[in-house]
This record gives sequence, structure tokens and C-alpha cells, in this order.
Amino acid sequence: MDNSDVSRKLVGYLKRMTGLLPESMSSLEHTRLIALFFSVIGTDLLCETHGMAAHDLIEWVYSHQITTVSNKKHIHGGFRSILYTDASVGLDKPVATFSLCDHSHVTMVYAALCILVTLGDDLSRIDRSSVLTGIAALQCKDEPGLFSAGLVCPERDIRFVFSAVASSYILNGLDVLDTEAVVEFIGKCLTYEGGFACLPYLETHAGATYCALASLTLLSRLHSFLPVGSRPRERLIRWLSSLQSEGFHGRLYKSDDTCYTFWVCASLQSVKCDRAAASEHGLTSSSASNHGQSRLNTKRIYQRAEETMLGGGASLYVPWRTARCVLKTQSFRHIFE
Repeated sequence: MDNSDVSRKLVGYLKRMTGLLPESMSSLEHTRLIALFFSVIGTDLLCETHGMAAHDLIEWVYSHQITTVSNKKHIHGGFRSILYTDASVGLDKPVATFSLCDHSHVTMVYAALCILVTLGDDLSRIDRSSVLTGIAALQCKDEPGLFSAGLVCPERDIRFVFSAVASSYILNGLDVLDTEAVVEFIGKCLTYEGGFACLPYLETHAGATYCALASLTLLSRLHSFLPVGSRPRERLIRWLSSLQSEGFHGRLYKSDDTCYTFWVCASLQSVKCDRAAASEHGLTSSSASNHGQSRLNTKRIYQRAEETMLGGGASLYVPWRTARCVLKTQSFRHIFE
């Protein structure tokens, strides 16, 4: 099967996922925005968004938006993860309602914004003030640089830090965040291996490392945090390169997974690690971990990653394969100034 056949089948699969999910994926029902996110972004990266029901998808995404209720009981907006919690669903004339269960999830905010931008929406219907207020409310009081997933969701780690920073960036609202506290928290997640963990004192993880570097980039703090030529920067590159085997894995001594090709290569690209430097580090770690086997085709993997991520600039760092989202965002961010 050649690459064209693979691309054609992949596009077909991704487009099918924008509709009804198969029974085997019923467990994803409460995260349909995330499923749609991957489908739309993946299709866009393959330049095959034509033929998608963009208008219907945009309207469906907006149906998840939570806006400020007039009686002030519900002051935090955003995007819900599932429509079942919206008391107005099914009404001929939906009304603003309040439910203790109907709250925003910061990753759904990020996914929704990226979907809308990718499909060509100008975000003019986003309740910007309400959404940003909702994001700011998720900043933890005991650790101001950390964010929880939602007001009724106890999960909190660097993934949600990234979602909060990226969403605020798209809405031109980084000023609602305590950015100094965010940078300080990210520093606490830096490990002795050179990468970042989801929380302080946990295991280094490639996905967490990408979220940390992406957040620092969007805050314009990456190069002051990891200066060119510094030991921490070199240690980071060495650790990322050590994750290469047949593909890439997210933690040492774990199995490879295709998603880590993105996490690792995007992280390397974010610190401007060129192919020669990556190969040099990869040669050492590959020889050590594979008992003298020949070095793998780093150039081919890196080239594919570059094609996927479109190269440098802020567009690279908005995660989970959203390379084009921020590029498109630049054309309308002025409406939020």
C-alpha cells in the first residue's frame, strides 16, 4: 500500500468520525468535541477539508458554548464537554439556565476554538469575556500557576495549563492569567532528566514536556527559560533524543506510540534543535539502548514531522496537531484587541 492509499483511507476515516461514532467508540460520547477536534485537524493537515459539512459542524460546536447567565448565578463561561448537561437542549426557544453540573472544561474550550478556526469561523459569536473569566477561574488557589480541568473536575496538571494558555492566546486574553505563576509552576515540573512531568516530582513525560514548551512559547518565555547553549536546554534535547526506537515513546523503557512522534519532534523543533544535533544525540542513545544496532532513520522521521508541523513560528506550538490554527488565528485576533 503506497502513501496515497494510506492518505485516502485516513481521510475517509477522519471524515466518518465527524458524524455518528461506531458502537465501539461509545465511551467517547462524553468527549465528542475532542473526537471532532482530531478528525477536523487531521483532515485539515491532509488538505482535505473540502466536502466537510463545515456549517453544521460549526453550529454543533457553538451549541456547547456556556455563556454568562443574566441572574449572575453562572458567571463562568466556556464550553461543556457534553450536551446532556444543558437544561435548555430540546427547547424550541433555548433559555439561559443554571445547573451545578453544567460547567466548562478547559480542554473542551481549547478543542472548540481550534475546530472553529480550522473550519473558517471568525469566532465572532464567542462570548470572549465569559470564556476568559471561566478559564481564569480554573487557576488553582494553592498553586496559582496550575489549572484544574473544570470547576467540578478534580483533575489538574500541566495538560490543563497548556489548554488554558493556548485558549487565552487564541482569544488574545493572556492578561487574565497569572503568567508569572504559570512560568514558575512549569519550572517546578522540570526534572533531573531534562524533560517535564505532569506535576512536580512525577516522572518525565514527552506529552507533558510538549505542553510545557508550548505554554512557554505562547507566553514568549521559552528562550529566557531555556537559553540557547545552556545545560538545561542541552539536557532536554538529549532526553528527547533518547526516546527514539523504531519510532518514539513517551517515557524511558516504554513501547513506541505514533502520537509521540509528534510530541517529541515538536518539542525538539520548539528548542530549534536541527537534524544534525538530533542525530548526534540520537546516535549515542540509540547505540546504548539498542545494543549497538545501527542508528534509525532520524532524517526521515524528522522530515515527516516538519511536514506535519509546517515549520517554525508560533504556529508550531499550539498542540495536538493544530499547526495551522494559530496561523489562521492571526487574521482575526485583532477583533479581540
